Amino acid sequence: MRHPRAALPAAFTALVVALIASFVALAGAGPATSAAARTAPQPPVADLLAGSYQAEFGRLSVAGKPTISNRKSPAISGRTRVGRTLTVSSGTWKPAKVKVAYRWYAGTKKIKGAKAASYSPTADDAGQVLSALVTAKKKGYRSGAVLETAGTVKGGKIASTSKPALKGKALVGKRLKATAGDWSVADVELTYTWLKGKKELSSAKKYRVQASDAGKRVKVVVTAAKPGFKSASVRLRSDRIQAG
Repeated sequence: MRHPRAALPAAFTALVVALIASFVALAGAGPATSAAARTAPQPPVADLLAGSYQAEFGRLSVAGKPTISNRKSPAISGRTRVGRTLTVSSGTWKPAKVKVAYRWYAGTKKIKGAKAASYSPTADDAGQVLSALVTAKKKGYRSGAVLETAGTVKGGKIASTSKPALKGKALVGKRLKATAGDWSVADVELTYTWLKGKKELSSAKKYRVQASDAGKRVKVVVTAAKPGFKSASVRLRSDRIQAG
């Protein structure tokens, strides 16, 4: 007569085979147990194997590291215009205490050196759609990222902050001079247009009054321009020209 213990290896082997078959059948269905496993009582050995199966399935079903998830999207503030400053917030992420990195794009191209939370569009960005990619990183996690679009970059505006002035005496033979003034944008290019009525007299910074100007007034238009910006002009008018 066979001792009862002699049958245990065969039963154990059969149970392992059944569990492996169950593992293969359920591999795409997630870590849940079958209905039979939930309802039917199992012997202690089966309980142990089922627990091992569940732990192994859970380990295999996680494809690498967990991914950082975004809870509140970053937001961009400021005007999308050349010369203005835009700032993107970091957003809220899970888990907490992530390291956030920034990268600005004009169209589909990375903007060289634009890796801070703030960015000022340049003339090269005019007409391009500006976006900010915010990436969250943390050790042990896959990075999470959100792309926010600011819109199309408009040309900048130039304004006179201290108007040019017209200096000199309105006398035949004397020189009139227009000063540069101050402008809201740095490094503007200034041009000068001297007029008598609609007739252009000169494009120099200074103008020598002619005998033919006597009894008239001359004007000068000072224009500030810069690539990517809408130009701005200031018009100045002299006193009536006196004969020398």
